[in-house]
Amino acid sequence: MTVNSTVSPSAHVAPVGVIPPKTQAPGSVSTGWVSMAQLAVGQAIVQAGTLASGASVAAKLVQAKTDSGGAAKDVDGKAITPLAVSDKVAVLDFRASDLDVNGGYAFVRLTLTVAGADAGLSAVLLGLSPRYGKASDHAAEAVVEIVPG
Repeated sequence: MTVNSTVSPSAHVAPVGVIPPKTQAPGSVSTGWVSMAQLAVGQAIVQAGTLASGASVAAKLVQAKTDSGGAAKDVDGKAITPLAVSDKVAVLDFRASDLDVNGGYAFVRLTLTVAGADAGLSAVLLGLSPRYGKASDHAAEAVVEIVPG
């Protein structure tokens, strides 16, 4: 694949979902729902910071029919092996076609689940290869600035 080096990287990839760095008690936290209608592929980057003794961080993609999470269900095969060691990163690639598009599913979110004890964590859900326009047009509300290259 040839990439035009004169085009800003944010034309191709942008953070469309964010879980800001935090210490999370056992339980779950998720990004907002992201429409995959204009994005061909995505990538979730999960970061485990300091994990208390016995803590682990799991991550999975969840799909829905609406931007409010209607009929939510897991995306088949899109979960990481839980991170149980501090300062590790896991990457989860996916395509819009991994969603149950025939069933009307068009939205996705990343959910992290902490088990055992508190865990430092953060995550970014990247949207790549927009069908129209720039990827940065779909950036999450939490993104306050994208400096084009």
